[in-house]
Amino acid sequence: MRYEFVINGRPASKKNSRRNFGRVSLPSEAYIKFESNALSQLLPMGLKTMTEPLGIIAHFKTKGKYRQDLDNALSSIFDVLTKAKVIQDDDLIKEAHVTTECGYDEFSTEIVLTDDLAVFKKGDRVVVIE
Repeated sequence: MRYEFVINGRPASKKNSRRNFGRVSLPSEAYIKFESNALSQLLPMGLKTMTEPLGIIAHFKTKGKYRQDLDNALSSIFDVLTKAKVIQDDDLIKEAHVTTECGYDEFSTEIVLTDDLAVFKKGDRVVVIE
């Protein structure tokens, strides 16, 4: 199985900038907005849940000169893919190839998910979605 799609919007970190209320810790408002926006794009796609080991290719396009923290951005993408039931659990992701590029008018993330891990083993260059 292979999916290719784009999530528009800036992936905000779920971990950083949390709001703490005593013993309760909530994600930042920026993450909540990103999650809601991403789910509104993913759910209508009607993608079947991937349940086998898989690989992800993520290309983050950032607005202007903004530099994306890839670790936090990828973690946020994993979280929304799981919440949207595109993937059963992010522990199924065995390979990840991640790139970032700035200078765009808007934020977006191009994503390829595949259960064909041989693509990664061969070292093939995967074409980024145009």
